Amino acid sequence: MTLFPGFERGQTQTSGATINFVASGAGEPVLLLHGYPQTLAIWHRIAPALATRRRVICADLRGYGDSSKPVGLPDHSNYSKRAMALDMAELMEALGHQRFHLVGHDRGARVAHRLARDHGERVRTLTVLEQGLRTPMGPSFGSCCIRGIPGVGFRSPFMRRSRGQIALPTAAR
Repeated sequence: MTLFPGFERGQTQTSGATINFVASGAGEPVLLLHGYPQTLAIWHRIAPALATRRRVICADLRGYGDSSKPVGLPDHSNYSKRAMALDMAELMEALGHQRFHLVGHDRGARVAHRLARDHGERVRTLTVLEQGLRTPMGPSFGSCCIRGIPGVGFRSPFMRRSRGQIALPTAAR
């Protein structure tokens, strides 16, 4: 039994690691990044549904799952969010996707945020899940969508829908 029936499996060498991924579907590409201590397997229920409308790529972050685990440097810089974000930018480029939607959960949300900061021209939309964010009212630990993928949503008691997008509750803005 496979968690991703019909998905192709692959590995891509980046400048700092070998990144494991699964991919399927056609349409606008969306990269899904897992949290700690998960692997790309956390997306096994949503990825097939998304792949009916989009090109879905689920990747293992450096040091997780079947991606390589380079020996850490003394300053840990090769496991920084910036290094992991570069891995993902290089993966998507190797797969032929210059611009893509980006979804990250937990640690993957932090990597996604860094990717959007460092390679913003590549990111069509950014969706972060369960990342502690600062709001004008203080830290928020609920789910948050900065710019969501149209037609893709999730439920959280901390969120409300607004014109087809997920938005922070009015009190948290």
